[in-house]
Amino acid sequence: MLTGQLHLGAAVMAGRSKDGGRATGHLDEAARLAESTGEAVAVHWLSFGPTNVGVHRVSVLAELDEYGEAAEAGRGLAIPADWPASRRSHHYAEVARAQMWTGDLAESFRNLVKARKAAPQQARYHPTVRETYSGLEAAKRQLPDSFLSYGSWLGA
Repeated sequence: MLTGQLHLGAAVMAGRSKDGGRATGHLDEAARLAESTGEAVAVHWLSFGPTNVGVHRVSVLAELDEYGEAAEAGRGLAIPADWPASRRSHHYAEVARAQMWTGDLAESFRNLVKARKAAPQQARYHPTVRETYSGLEAAKRQLPDSFLSYGSWLGA
């Protein structure tokens, strides 16, 4: 479980460095390990399994500016109801960011709302939520009226 989590962390760092090959290698190794562990019960901050690999894959693809692939991977990922709220919120924010960059503004906003519902305090102050909201705000003429109330809630 720890080895898999370390591969996921390394994948994100490689993604931030724009090293797609190394990021993919770490994700693939984490996925291989997750096949044998299955979904693991969270122990403090550590939770490892196929869902965690999928969530990290979305993050890595977004870090690599592969927003279409990130949005698609996020769309196809089912998050268990018993997953920690902070982890669900972060994932929804990542998917929203990818969807914003692909022009799927309505879905992006829906995922920001999911992030808020999952963990309101985290979402309010999370940089990804704020950056995504700012991007959506530039295109607000295409979004529903509830978008403005979300901005008021953020204090933006």
